[in-house]
Amino acid sequence: MRILVVSDLHLGNGSKSDDFGYGRETFEREARFLEFVESQNPDRVYLNGDIYELWQARWKKIKKAHEKLVKVFENDPKYIYIVGNHDFNLTGLYSDEIRTKSGKRVIIAHGFTADPWMNNVFTRTLIWFIGGLERLISPNIDLWPHMLRRSGEKSILKKRQTKYAEKLLKTYDICILGHTHYLDIDTNDVGRIYANTGTCQTGKLQGILLDTETDEIRIVEG
Repeated sequence: MRILVVSDLHLGNGSKSDDFGYGRETFEREARFLEFVESQNPDRVYLNGDIYELWQARWKKIKKAHEKLVKVFENDPKYIYIVGNHDFNLTGLYSDEIRTKSGKRVIIAHGFTADPWMNNVFTRTLIWFIGGLERLISPNIDLWPHMLRRSGEKSILKKRQTKYAEKLLKTYDICILGHTHYLDIDTNDVGRIYANTGTCQTGKLQGILLDTETDEIRIVEG
């Protein structure tokens, strides 16, 4: 079985605060995303959290702005939904576990539980406020902290996620998380693997592809 795991689309209301895209680029990026998914020929697709940006937009507006993608996600049975912190109120799994043909245990989760700041009233209010600034001033305001980070420097979020993965890898052979927006695969000293799906917002197309027949796991980008 070929399993594609993607996360962090952050589909919003179609305004400048929509980090997936706004205006004409929305439809182009939706089409590219679906082409990217199909090009991997997956038997199953995990939508690994933060697919929708419910901290900045209402569900009805998201569905209207991204009607095509929402219909695919809700009606195609090969798509499996795992909730993240930005779409926590929607129905879905918190994690899922599978086994490869060789018996390796795999866990797939968004991973926001590793970060105590990622699902509280203060953080949600801050993200809502930033969304307002994006609509009024610049859609790239939320990217400024990343631009200021020194080359090679790990974010606090990435460090926390790595520690969380280390705990999971005491039980599982493969751990696939999202949340950080950093695409990565890392193998520890005993051969256990932590993979992060990166992001599919702002025009990026990133994910992790796992073949349960061969145990091959690799980064895919479009």
